Amino acid sequence: MKREMKKSITDWESILNSVSDPVSIHDKTYKLIWVNQAFTKLFSKKHNELIGKKCFEIIHDKNEPWPVCPHSMTLKTGKACTEEFFELNVGRYLQVSTSPISDEKAKIIGSVHILKDITDSKKADKALQKTHDEMEKRVKERTAELEAASELLKEEIIERQTIEKELLFRNAILQGQSETSIDGILVVNSEGKVISCNNRMRQMWNVPQELWNTGNDEALLNYAITQLKNPDEFLNKVKHLYAHREKKSRDEIELKDGKCFDRYSSPLVDSRGKYHGRVWYFRDITERKKTENSLLETEKKLKAHTTELSESNAALKVLLKQREQDRKDFEDNILSNLKKLVLPYLVKLKRNKPLSIDLTYLNIIESNLNDVVSPFSARLSHQHLEFSPREIMIAGLIKDGKRDKDIVEILNISLDTVKTHRKNIRKKLGICGKKINLKTKLVSIIK
Repeated sequence: MKREMKKSITDWESILNSVSDPVSIHDKTYKLIWVNQAFTKLFSKKHNELIGKKCFEIIHDKNEPWPVCPHSMTLKTGKACTEEFFELNVGRYLQVSTSPISDEKAKIIGSVHILKDITDSKKADKALQKTHDEMEKRVKERTAELEAASELLKEEIIERQTIEKELLFRNAILQGQSETSIDGILVVNSEGKVISCNNRMRQMWNVPQELWNTGNDEALLNYAITQLKNPDEFLNKVKHLYAHREKKSRDEIELKDGKCFDRYSSPLVDSRGKYHGRVWYFRDITERKKTENSLLETEKKLKAHTTELSESNAALKVLLKQREQDRKDFEDNILSNLKKLVLPYLVKLKRNKPLSIDLTYLNIIESNLNDVVSPFSARLSHQHLEFSPREIMIAGLIKDGKRDKDIVEILNISLDTVKTHRKNIRKKLGICGKKINLKTKLVSIIK
């Protein structure tokens, strides 16, 4: 009898060591008394480097318990507890679930920890939140069921030997971990007999209960392939893995109803290297695949739109270049006409010896026309659009060397008005309060 119990314990340890989630057992002093292989892998420690160490030293690299430590809450309340945190030591978001461990006198002596890597779920779409909430509810419901079952088993546990109690306890850990998982889990022994299957697995594949009850893996496979798009590919992978016991596998399978499952399989091997069967994990990734496909389609549309915009921009550049050339041709035509049709007549008027004041006005007209022909007016109006017509006129006279009293006589305005315009011109040119000659500044505009 003892030999059979020890073999059972070994089998369950191999199953716990094959699961992807880290599992550990902690005593009341926060010491680790058992961990599975996933736990040692997560924290990059050997088994003997963990056993007997304080959990907060290993997990959080601290000298005291985590402020919201679920283990502390379980020891205090005697109830299961779940918390989430970002652990710097591993750079991942983790969820830890603790369940109380009681002795034969119903006294809390420690707790079972199940760690889950929830980094991907933290980054998932809000649509996954509903699934997460439902899983939290099922965890609590299952924990409550386990607590109720634990109470019913107390009398029987007291009567059993120490090795039998350990077997039952580890079985409860495995069952609790299996039922709180978001994955469908199926365990098949080396003879092709189903020895474990969680509710999530039954829900995902919708297999009749009477078929599950047979425990026949081949019969379950034959039923499952009726739901698949590529049944032959599915069966070939299964047969290959059963023929090559040491191999692990991960792939995606598509169902006829549009669902998509992530499939992972690993052999069950004990510490002595003996093969005991194979464990299968199935996770529903339908929503994730839909999101990925939607993103790919959106990216395709954006690329096409970008190409259209690029082509439109190229055409627009050609039109703008042509418009700029038309503007230059128009300006050149106007300037050419001024030089040919206006300025020669001014020269003739000046040769007729007009009155002094008339000569002054003719000189101003000639100067202004030359400014129009020259780049001064254009540059002044283009670079300083806020200049008024009067300010442009006075700026032209100052550039030509006219003094304030000359401008007063020419434009028939007051001296104060001229000074005010001077001040405004300096301000708009950005030289107000600076020791810069206004005429020099205006002359520099045409250079």
